[in-house]
Amino acid sequence: LSFSGLISYQSLDRMGSYRVSHGVKDGREFEKIEALNCNGPGLVRMGHPVSCIHGGHQLLRFSNDKEKAALLGTLERFYDLSLEGSARIAGRPAQALVIQPRDVYRYGYRLALDNETGLMLSSELIDQKGRGIERFQFVQLDLQASPVTVSPDARVQPVHSAHGQLIDPRASRRVAAASAWRAEWLPSGFMLAETDNDPEQGEAQTYTDGLSVLSVFLERADRAVEPMLMREGATAAYTRTLEKDGSFWDVTVVGEVPDMTVRQVGSSVRWQ
Repeated sequence: LSFSGLISYQSLDRMGSYRVSHGVKDGREFEKIEALNCNGPGLVRMGHPVSCIHGGHQLLRFSNDKEKAALLGTLERFYDLSLEGSARIAGRPAQALVIQPRDVYRYGYRLALDNETGLMLSSELIDQKGRGIERFQFVQLDLQASPVTVSPDARVQPVHSAHGQLIDPRASRRVAAASAWRAEWLPSGFMLAETDNDPEQGEAQTYTDGLSVLSVFLERADRAVEPMLMREGATAAYTRTLEKDGSFWDVTVVGEVPDMTVRQVGSSVRWQ
């Protein structure tokens, strides 16, 4: 879709508003997000192919009813999905959808999807007690916007290209087994979706169950550090040190998942 609009974003006690412009031209997406009430930079995403498939998206795609049934069966092993009636967001009728986790290792979602286009008009991340952690919502939306390209300016920085290797879900276990290290514990349903290996700096592995995402980073360090847990809004991070042949490596797990999840994944990382 090509559209423009205003978005409100709330994370715990912080509130922000943004202007978003999104266009499609010659099969490529262009997107610009500008912060309206804070000093942080916006971002520009230029020339992203519409046909590009990310690792996590592969778990959520289907081409026929058989694949659709298999996908929903997989998701419903870990989440309860339910329609919650109608909603009205940015003056548009929408369908409310609630996604509730079946365990304590991931968060749930409350979504509102535009009836006409399926565009997600609002998304709220919720914890195990149903409390909102993070929320974004359109407050104004124009679907008649021209599909124009966007260029960076002095206040908006372009997004850097990623260098990771996307993993076919069918090869997830084989690729993980080939690494020099592994996480011995992951929440059920999480699969390796992307790797990024730098022999000098370290390695990163990204896992997803199709909705929730967490990344594990292994980086060289000068010394050992005490285990440390940090949280910024919906994102939790846990760091500890792993030792090998007298060298120190920092293991850091980052994701929009509960604190116990990043801690347990980080604590389980071992050399193969």
